[in-house]
Amino acid sequence: MPITLIRQAQMRDVGGLTREEISMTSHGFSAGQALYWNGSSWVLARADNISTAEVLGVVESTKTDKFTVVYQGKITGLSGLSAGSVYYLSSTIAGALTTVVPGSDVVSKPLLVARTSSEAIVVNWRGMLGVGDGGGSPAEVAEIYSVTVGDGNATSYVITPGMDTSKVLVQLSESATGQIVGGPEEITIGYNSNTQIKIDFTEAPSSGQYKVIVVGIG
Repeated sequence: MPITLIRQAQMRDVGGLTREEISMTSHGFSAGQALYWNGSSWVLARADNISTAEVLGVVESTKTDKFTVVYQGKITGLSGLSAGSVYYLSSTIAGALTTVVPGSDVVSKPLLVARTSSEAIVVNWRGMLGVGDGGGSPAEVAEIYSVTVGDGNATSYVITPGMDTSKVLVQLSESATGQIVGGPEEITIGYNSNTQIKIDFTEAPSSGQYKVIVVGIG
């Protein structure tokens, strides 16, 4: 039974750890665009080349000569998303995201999983060249599951999201604030024959303190 233990890094939504406002004169970016760093400047990413597909984040909002980029976690203020869909970096339009599976001759770079029409999770999984189906078929729908945990007594919780739990992304957030949180929790994905996820806390969380967000590619 394949078991993977993950000790989450401390990733609170402060100090530019998950998002950052950046000053850049006449940047020309818009919300929802994917960016990479070319060594001296922020540039729109594109999946037709390995070097331009190294996405660092997705634009959440813009101001005059400033923009906010989300490196990982929740992104809001977008539009036109299809809830439950996986969005890949486009190989034809710089900065664009698409639900079409990349072909085998370009970089397959999953970047977003949409939760609603305007909100998503930036996942920024590893880009891989030559793994697409080449047919441009629609992306398989991402299964999304969330549950609130905490009763003030238990330090261990087992959840059953109804997907293959050996291939999922798991995040914890403060139920009250929505901020992404990390360690010292220990998360076991692929628990109990790949049907469950086990979360162990060092201290018992209070009632409904944490929301567990699970994203898996079906």
